[in-house]
Amino acid sequence: MKENQQGMDWQDRVIIGSVIAGALIIAVVLIKPQSQRAILSNNTLSNSSQTATQSTAKSKNVLTESEAINILKGWYNAKSKIFAPPFSRSLVAQYTTGPLYQRILEKSEEGSKGSQGWLKDRGCYYTYDFSNIEKVWSFKESKVTPLLKIIIYERLQLKGSSSHGCNSPLETYRKNVTYWFQQDNGTWKIYEYKITDD
Repeated sequence: MKENQQGMDWQDRVIIGSVIAGALIIAVVLIKPQSQRAILSNNTLSNSSQTATQSTAKSKNVLTESEAINILKGWYNAKSKIFAPPFSRSLVAQYTTGPLYQRILEKSEEGSKGSQGWLKDRGCYYTYDFSNIEKVWSFKESKVTPLLKIIIYERLQLKGSSSHGCNSPLETYRKNVTYWFQQDNGTWKIYEYKITDD
């Protein structure tokens, strides 16, 4: 009987061991898909987060009306340092690009040095009493060249040598101006402008 009990103990141990091994295998099989589901779920969240980030980055490529207005406010505030001592080239580069940048720094109607160079060579400069954006007529969104139509109310004076035609009376005007913007190395800047009668 002792042999029978020992035989049963041995057989019981094998059966119990098999049941435990089977349970472990079943547990591994059941748990693995759940962890894969968790990984897939985390990947989905990660992909969703990347998509949201990309969409935010894309929206930064579009200039908003308020951003365009802020660029113009900065430009008008900087004009007294661009068209008068210290004749800041860095402010021109900060606010302008394309043809406007070239006209200010590179070439004027006379073919040399741009409008900033023309002023410096003649000992002339502008003073600005105020520059106010009175009204925004319209804004046209574009990923390439958005435009903003405004009314600007400005008082300025060209000062300097009378012999160079730079001593003019104070001028106050209200004009309709259309501004076009373009990105320059990821930064929106004023690309061109046109004064209109409408």
